[in-house]
Amino acid sequence: MQTVTNPYRILYVDDEEGLLDIGRFYLEQAGGITVDVTASPHEALHMILSGRYDAVVSDYQMPEMNGIELLKRVREAGSRVPFIIFTGKGREEVVIEALNSGADFYIRKGGNPGAQFAELANAVRQLAGRQRAEAAVRKGEEMLHKAQKLAHLGSWEFDHESRRLIWSDEVYRIFGLDPGKPPTYEEFLAMVHPDDRAAVDAVYSTSVAEAKAGYEVKHRIIRKDTGEVRYLVERCEHQRDESGRVRRSVGMVHDITELKLAELELRSQHEKLQVAYEQLAVVEKELRSSFDDLAESQRQLQASEERYRRISESISDVVYSCVLKHSGNYRFDWVAGAVHEITGYTEDEILAMRCWRKIIHPDDMPIFERETLRLPPGTSSLFEIRIVRRDSRVRWLRVSANCTDTADGEIRLYGGWQDITDQKEAEERLRKTAEKMESIFRAAPTGIGMAVDGVMTEVNGRLCEILGYTRDELIGQHVQLLCPDDTVYESALQQMHARVEVTGKCTLETRFRRKDGAIIDVLLSITPLDPMHFSWGVTFTVQDITERKAMEREIEYHARELARQTNSLAIANRKLNLMSSITRHDILNQLTILLGNLWIAEETGAGQNISEYLARVKGAAGRIHRQIEFTRDYTDLGVRSPEWQRVSDLIRSAVHQDLPVDDETRDLVIYADPMLETVFANLMDNTLRHGESATGVRVRYRLEENGDLTLIWEDDGVGIPVEEKERIFQRGVGKNTGLGLFLIREILAITGINIAETGEPGKGARFEMLVPRGAYKILG
Repeated sequence: MQTVTNPYRILYVDDEEGLLDIGRFYLEQAGGITVDVTASPHEALHMILSGRYDAVVSDYQMPEMNGIELLKRVREAGSRVPFIIFTGKGREEVVIEALNSGADFYIRKGGNPGAQFAELANAVRQLAGRQRAEAAVRKGEEMLHKAQKLAHLGSWEFDHESRRLIWSDEVYRIFGLDPGKPPTYEEFLAMVHPDDRAAVDAVYSTSVAEAKAGYEVKHRIIRKDTGEVRYLVERCEHQRDESGRVRRSVGMVHDITELKLAELELRSQHEKLQVAYEQLAVVEKELRSSFDDLAESQRQLQASEERYRRISESISDVVYSCVLKHSGNYRFDWVAGAVHEITGYTEDEILAMRCWRKIIHPDDMPIFERETLRLPPGTSSLFEIRIVRRDSRVRWLRVSANCTDTADGEIRLYGGWQDITDQKEAEERLRKTAEKMESIFRAAPTGIGMAVDGVMTEVNGRLCEILGYTRDELIGQHVQLLCPDDTVYESALQQMHARVEVTGKCTLETRFRRKDGAIIDVLLSITPLDPMHFSWGVTFTVQDITERKAMEREIEYHARELARQTNSLAIANRKLNLMSSITRHDILNQLTILLGNLWIAEETGAGQNISEYLARVKGAAGRIHRQIEFTRDYTDLGVRSPEWQRVSDLIRSAVHQDLPVDDETRDLVIYADPMLETVFANLMDNTLRHGESATGVRVRYRLEENGDLTLIWEDDGVGIPVEEKERIFQRGVGKNTGLGLFLIREILAITGINIAETGEPGKGARFEMLVPRGAYKILG
């Protein structure tokens, strides 16, 4: 047999193990096929949905699920794997149902096995081959779609005879349309940018009319969904018949918007650089002219260089230069910069003022005179003053002033102005905000503080009031001072780190110690300035919740009392209902039996035997007596508080002389209702009455892994049937009054002890009582 590198893998499903082996043998012998088999349709469903099979062959009639049901489940799960029904069922309705349910092929069993399996192998090859081919096509289409999407490249095809236009998904995306019916040629032209529409139509029409092989055109479109302008390149090839008429056109659409925008941006930058270069050339020419002028006088050149050097050092929004005149006043000889933007005056208007003291705010005139007019040569100053603009608005300036002697004996003052109005206004807003926050901080009804590295750096009055300290006593102290002990501090610290790591802040309830030693409950909220660096500091708020916590504890106490009283009331109500039922129903029934048999005995003739009737009367009277005793015991149930009781003492009081007890409980004590003694008395009574062949009782206990304890009472009698194991604990079930085991469960339930019968019928009864952890002790 020839080895196939990539054989078809199929799953064969049939409830007949023998057919599975035969089918696998024939199909694998046919070559090019590997077979997995299973007799379970449910297992087959999981295997099919794993997606590893090229085809499935399934029998029709199977006990768990027939082949068509399996097929429907496969199709509902979304799998399109080829499915062949291979069965002996040949009814026409089965064939129709299979094909309607999505079966790909139907082959009937019977006849020559070689021929039918050869037919099956041929069907598998055809269907599996088609499946792989379709998968390859889908994968290719998917890859093409992804490639087009990544490249913003779509494709289209137009059949000139049928007028049918096909667009790829990417073309729809480029044009901002939902995939579906492509637009008509006229609708396409409507989406082309109005400035490009005529050119696009002309290129297409000319290429068709003039027998051109195709065309290429760049144009813009306006997307249908967003109105955005996109840049496209379209290329098309025409396929013509022998007469030269175009039969089919195939084209592509490439979205080059990003490339085009980058090109436009690059062109814009180039144009800006060209303008800047031309301006630079003009400046260079002017500089050369200025340099030639300045070169005429070395002294003037040196003075200018010194002047411009110092001006450049104090460069600002405005630069100025003044000369001291014989009158004793400075006069501008030049000013430059954002003069008009700052003052509202032009440079010429400022120069005409001779000295800019005319625009100085009156309140700041002393500062101006001190820092400028009285500035001796060789010194400088930096100060802030206000000016009054032409429009009467006030602006803040930071002024630099430098006083120097020149080579020709003049005294010159030069420097710069910097408009700091926005800065001053921001500072004023910040000051007011700080004052407001300080006011809130001081007057807040909640205790507020700040700490750095655990040391308190600021506290408000309310926090001092809560803790009983003064502000000076708290500032500089570690926050651990406030905790009653190290345990509370460490617990709060751990909670803070854990919660801040998750949420960036922390709120918890804890306890603080006041200065007077009183312990108070507080709600502490902490927010670090930087969650990544606790040492940088935290802000915290403290609310005294001592009264609230006391109220909560009071509410919890009353809630527990209410629950206890409600539970007691429910228990009392249940007891009353049960007692009423026993009195009204059970005892009346037995009384009816008693009186009825007495009446029969009285009516019996002289000399006849009435012992049977008298025995019935006695039995009814005994049951009435036991029912009355039960009501007495049940009334006492839960009246007294549970207590610790030694099990061995209770067993000793329940021992009967006719039935020995092997007690292994030794020093075990249990926390239970005082009526726990009744539990063991009733268990002994149950063994004596119903154990029949019981010769002894064994009592022992077993410790469980979870900390609970199982107390076991077991005998070697006839045991209890499986169907009765739970019913025996219900009231009224049993051969006597049906109340003994019911009472046992009620007594044990008071302290959370469960009881169940787990013995093996025919080998004895075994009652297991599960005592929860904390409700038992082993002394010694």
